[in-house]
Formats: sequence, structure tokens, C-alpha cells
Amino acid sequence: MSMLLFIALLAVQPPDTASVWDGVYTAGQAERGGAVYETRCRRCHAGDQQGVNGSSLAGEAFMLHWEGRTIDRLVRRIRDTMPPDAPGTMTEADAVDAVAFLLQRNSFPEGATELAPEPTVLAGIQIRSSAGPAVVRNGALVQTTGCLIQNRDDGWMLKDATEPEITTLDAQPARTPNAAETARPAAIVRGSRTIALVNVFPNPAGHKGHRMRATGFIVRQPAGDRINVVTLELVDPKCDR
Repeated sequence: MSMLLFIALLAVQPPDTASVWDGVYTAGQAERGGAVYETRCRRCHAGDQQGVNGSSLAGEAFMLHWEGRTIDRLVRRIRDTMPPDAPGTMTEADAVDAVAFLLQRNSFPEGATELAPEPTVLAGIQIRSSAGPAVVRNGALVQTTGCLIQNRDDGWMLKDATEPEITTLDAQPARTPNAAETARPAAIVRGSRTIALVNVFPNPAGHKGHRMRATGFIVRQPAGDRINVVTLELVDPKCDR
């Protein structure tokens, strides 16, 4: 292989996704974030971050909810919804500092550069366990797409479903499709999984035979994965394309 071709190949390779193990905040920023936590968060999440009226923000419970997501999502959740009795009153800078404090409390390493309050930067930093990329664990909020069918017991399932991936219920900003997307239908990805759906409401009978996107909490079982459904959305009125 020529040197020029090698350089060209390197140029088109996507960069590795940064993670919380790369030292993305400083000790000083975490200290500021600790002050924010004390005044805005402690009464619900406790001094040890294990939660009183709010969810746990440390340890396994924190990772179960946030592993695989980006720092940007965590910052937005804090900035836009906390504290519950005064949502939207926290500044972007305070929310980012509070996240730095939570990273420190969850034993992610400090670095030499502060976590910057820039969405594009924050969206490029993933929350991961020490084992590497996110593992979909029992109880995690996931999303999968497949063909809605009914089994012999009148239960609902997704056939040819994609592998469940960790997701979030956070609202995403609206985006206008570009001309290319408008001119052609979106590509439909088919998987090989069959996944049972539980607690589906309202009755999805009208969507039988449609390709649907299920979001919910995964229940790992030896007999097969099940999803406790939160939302079920239409992706395509046909399953065979």
C-alpha cells in the first residue's frame, strides 16, 4: 500500500467516540459542581447521591439509566427539568458543572481541561462503563423496530426485530428533512430477533402487520427478551419492504 493511499484511508476513518474515561472535566469544575449540587439537587438526591425523593445518581443505578448516552443528554436533563419545582431555572454553566461533580462521584477520571458548555462537544462524549461500549442490561430503557404480530396466546410480539439499543425518553429537537430524504423513503432496517411486548396500551390491533418501533424497559429472560412497552410507534405500514 502506498503512503498516499494509507493517509487517504486514515482521513476517512471516523474518529473514536470520546468517553467519560478520557478525563473530560477538572477537579476545580467538579468542586464548583458540588456547590451547585448542594443548593439545587441534594434535597432530592441526598448527600451520597443515592436519592431521597429523586433517583440515584451514583453507582449501578446511575449507569443503568445513563450508560450508552451522551453527556449532552445528562446536561439537558438537569438544565431543563431540575429542580422539579423550578425547572428551567438552572444555567447551562451550572448544569455542566453539576455533571462534572457527578462524573467525579462516579469515579470517572479528572483531566486538565474543563467540560465545555457546548452541545456539539457534550454530544461527542459518551457515558460508558469500564468494560467499554454500553451493554444492554436487564431493566434498561431500550428501543427496537420490527413487524408487529400476534402469538397463539393473543400476546403481541415484534418479528424480524432489530437488536434492542439503549435509548432515552428525552425530547429531541425538531429537524426539517433535507431534499434527498424527502424524495425517497427512509431505509428500513430489518433484524433477526423476535421480542415479546408486554403492557401494550392502547390495543395495537390496528397496526398488526405493520413495522413498529417499541420503546420500553427490557426484561432479560432465558426464554427470550421481553419489552415492557412505554411507547409503540408506526414506522412503516408494510413489513415486507
